[in-house]
Amino acid sequence: MSKKKAEKLNRLANELEEEGKIEDAIKAYKQAIKNDKNWSVSYYNLGLLYKREKDWKKSFYYNFHAARLDKSDEAAWWNMGIAASALGDWKMAKRAWKGFGINVPSDGKEDDEPKMEIGITPVRLIENREVVWTKRLDPARVMIENIPTPESKRRYLDIVLNDGAPNGMRFIDDRPFHVFDELQLLKPSEYMSFQIWVADAKEFQINSLEKRCGEKGFGFENWTNSLRQICKQCSEGAPHQHHDEELKKNKKEGEFILAIAAKSEAELKEVLEAWKKEFNISEMEWERFI
Repeated sequence: MSKKKAEKLNRLANELEEEGKIEDAIKAYKQAIKNDKNWSVSYYNLGLLYKREKDWKKSFYYNFHAARLDKSDEAAWWNMGIAASALGDWKMAKRAWKGFGINVPSDGKEDDEPKMEIGITPVRLIENREVVWTKRLDPARVMIENIPTPESKRRYLDIVLNDGAPNGMRFIDDRPFHVFDELQLLKPSEYMSFQIWVADAKEFQINSLEKRCGEKGFGFENWTNSLRQICKQCSEGAPHQHHDEELKKNKKEGEFILAIAAKSEAELKEVLEAWKKEFNISEMEWERFI
């Protein structure tokens, strides 16, 4: 048993993992650990592999030991926090964030969910690579504040697990925000998503509908000119100048595409019918898409 042998096995495991030979890589990492149980690197690499495989119990175990052996290993602490959050082990998630150096509020019980609310961030959804704006609940969890498109399989106010490595940039009033990738859905929202097509409305009438929806606690978005399709290079970097303008759709005056999130289809129907009647809207269709 030696450090030299452990390093050799660790390099072999890296190569096997890059080749997609996951089971062989796992065996090599474990052999590296056996050869030097006090070397944190093999523990970390195996924890990272299990993170990519979304085997959260094993990812937590190996990142925990990597952080135990090297308390300065920020990546191990962070991945431990992600794994603990995926498992709902809030006590260990808080321990990981503290180990990383993040101030965690001490209110509540030790095993309560952390309530940090550390601003907003864009997150790239796993199903269709769509980027949505979210509220950060803690370093590894966000709540979706947009109404995602049908292809995303996500809903308004879903809570998802996010990675810690930035992968792109978005801007609000020239202020940059890192984009993080979704890892998986943690808690589905109670909201359903609906798409509404209106053919003969004015902007002020759409604003009135938005106000009605807000009073009912619905999510509301005007998708008419707000959805943008950008290239992979821009999505995973900072959008180029040619993406700075919203995607202009070929539409007739008075046509709108809206998205509404509601817990009750019947309640939404009541709001839409009342709005339609008030403004004498003659052409409107709507359907639930998730």
